Amino acid sequence: MPVTSDSPSNSSLIVGFRGEVVTVLVGPEKEAFHVHKTLLMSKSAFFRGAFECGFKEAINKTLTLDEDDPDCFSRYILWVYNQVLEPIRSSRVICEAERGRMMLERYCKLFILADKLGSEPLQNLCIDLVHEYASNHGSRKDHLDATIVNYVWDNTMEGSPLRAILIDLTAWGTPISRVPDLVNPKSEFLFEALRACSERSYHSWEGPLDANKCQTYHVHRDKSDVCPKVW
Repeated sequence: MPVTSDSPSNSSLIVGFRGEVVTVLVGPEKEAFHVHKTLLMSKSAFFRGAFECGFKEAINKTLTLDEDDPDCFSRYILWVYNQVLEPIRSSRVICEAERGRMMLERYCKLFILADKLGSEPLQNLCIDLVHEYASNHGSRKDHLDATIVNYVWDNTMEGSPLRAILIDLTAWGTPISRVPDLVNPKSEFLFEALRACSERSYHSWEGPLDANKCQTYHVHRDKSDVCPKVW
């Protein structure tokens, strides 16, 4: 079942669909995505800056993202148009642990792309989905592997809410003796997860995953901004 965020008004979508079309070339093979400029700029500070300036991207109506993944970008464009993230699909039968890993990897990569493109609402939607997963499957540490952890630590800065929620998912959802079971995780992650595990024993509450997720994990560059709906 698709997971949705707050849907945009029909009028904003109509404006986007009627606007000028630009081309985004993604990945080393430069896969082409043709997108309505007004709608794209309304969702991304990065694209707004690129297409509002007088540089060649604005003149040629073409922008290249050669280091990004076309599959991830296609999910980004689905969100731009529909505010929907597609469900996990596979051509073969997969176990719960593999489905969990696929889901975490997808939403972590999409969060990182949204961060790069300045799409704050999508960052928060990805955080919400990881948070929902953590709330339902926190004790299933086999869903979180070193590949996901290392990708996140390689592509985010210290203080990233994505780092924070993965640490909390590990620390508050598993026994401390099982934390080192991850194969070759980043040493920074392992240190922070073990420290969070040791702090866990001093708290009587359930942990940060049960706290106000907007205040704990969401991205709001305007610090006075809060989400209209908070768990």
